[in-house]
Amino acid sequence: MRDDRENIHAEDLLSDDHVLQKLKERKQGFGDKAGREELLAVDILDVLVERRAKITSQERSDLEARIQASIRGQRFSRVLTWSAVAAMFVLVLGVTWFFKTSNRSEIRQFAESVQVDQTTNTKLFLTQGESYEIGAQSSEITYSSDGHEVEVSSEGKSVVLPNSDSRFQQSDFERNYNMIVVPYGRRSRVLLPDSSVVWLNSGSKLTYPGHFEKNKREVVLEGEAMFEISHDAARPFTVLTKNLDVRVLGTVFCVTAYADEDVSSTVLVKGSVELSYESAIPGFKRKQKMVPGMKADLQAEDHQLKQYEVDPKDYTSWKDGYLSLKNATLESIAKRLSRYYNVPVKFENEDLKSERFSGYLDLKGSAREVIEIITEITGKEVVDDNGALLIREKQNPI
Repeated sequence: MRDDRENIHAEDLLSDDHVLQKLKERKQGFGDKAGREELLAVDILDVLVERRAKITSQERSDLEARIQASIRGQRFSRVLTWSAVAAMFVLVLGVTWFFKTSNRSEIRQFAESVQVDQTTNTKLFLTQGESYEIGAQSSEITYSSDGHEVEVSSEGKSVVLPNSDSRFQQSDFERNYNMIVVPYGRRSRVLLPDSSVVWLNSGSKLTYPGHFEKNKREVVLEGEAMFEISHDAARPFTVLTKNLDVRVLGTVFCVTAYADEDVSSTVLVKGSVELSYESAIPGFKRKQKMVPGMKADLQAEDHQLKQYEVDPKDYTSWKDGYLSLKNATLESIAKRLSRYYNVPVKFENEDLKSERFSGYLDLKGSAREVIEIITEITGKEVVDDNGALLIREKQNPI
């Protein structure tokens, strides 16, 4: 009599709750006579569900070959349902996605794993695990070319900090990474070991190596920063964000990728960059190049990236202490000022948010002083409201 095991396929086993539970519990649910498809189901579960951290290239090739063999076996069987084809396609897609995502860079993994307590001051975390707090609104961080020393300057004072620990090797990546956290109301300028300059805006976090590798330069950004990258053809510079990666050799650009916003943006001032982002199919990347004077917006929800022409000064002037605005909504201006000064800005009604303003705003004054310039021109007024600034229609004096 023909063994029914010959008609069993891996996707059938993975869709059976009873069998799946046994697989999860690592039980020998099939006994000693497990067939090829049953063993394949076990290995697929091991990779996709248990998310095995390490898998060799040989193991990957073997697993891919077995999945393809299973598909070919079904293709030539007498009874082939559409559900079986779809199920096996999902398995192939899932394994492909795992192989791609398991190769994520170590610095991105590190940045996502570190939880930093909320702070009102800028914090610098160094290689040896120590941190340094900066109380000034603006600061400058300067690394030596070998990354072993860091000079912190603010309010006319400076201090030089050690940034190496002989107890740890370069391979100990968690010890090699540095991080600067700039809360709302603060800003910082960082000169990296490769002479690249980063201006960090309020509410931003940058993770980077204390010393870059020989073949690449990678940093992880959450928030907003402007980059002026030193040219090095042998070591491309990549800014990694949650949804958008920006790869350059040497150029000037601004990246905005706040955690509380669905849109990630890049504005290119000069040079050229290549953008990389996830397509609608997990694990598969799309790429686009940019030219100067363009802005690229990536919608995280639908994985759509759009480019359009802008004046880069409108998006980079904050690093020089002013905002250049052209027909900007009061809502977008209020959000930028709220982050810059760490002061909540509210509106009396929704209609006020859509009103527009053009002009230059000097950010040397207080948040209220800056907003008063806007309200004076637009015929509105700003008042204190329980620690926040409220923009409302101008009230007629009684």
